[in-house]
Amino acid sequence: TVGPTQIATNINLNGNISSGGQYAVITNTNSAGHPLSIVRGAFATDTGTIYAGEGFYVTTSGTTSQTGLAYANFSTPFYGTPVVTCSVYDGSLYNGPTCSIISMAYNQVQFKVTDTTGSGISTIVSFIAVGTR
Repeated sequence: TVGPTQIATNINLNGNISSGGQYAVITNTNSAGHPLSIVRGAFATDTGTIYAGEGFYVTTSGTTSQTGLAYANFSTPFYGTPVVTCSVYDGSLYNGPTCSIISMAYNQVQFKVTDTTGSGISTIVSFIAVGTR
């Protein structure tokens, strides 16, 4: 416990913060002092409908020749290219769909979801992007 219930000034903490074993807050900054930032979300590759997350919007190709292709555009860009991972919701509609990151930049990530034959499919993508802002 730190201080009274109502803290009147800011508390500056450096390093890792533990909250009793179940949760931990890890802080990290780069050499310029920019903190790490996380954008995460889930969206439909065909409509761009966002099911979870914030800090991004989705654009899709809108053509059947580009099925499964979608872009997550960051509302606030990162300072550099973030580290990104993605996964796809299977829902037993397809056999082993794969989410690939086609390109990454400080303001956008391009995803492509394919089935086992390499054909683009419409489904839900989940992603996490971590970088400095």
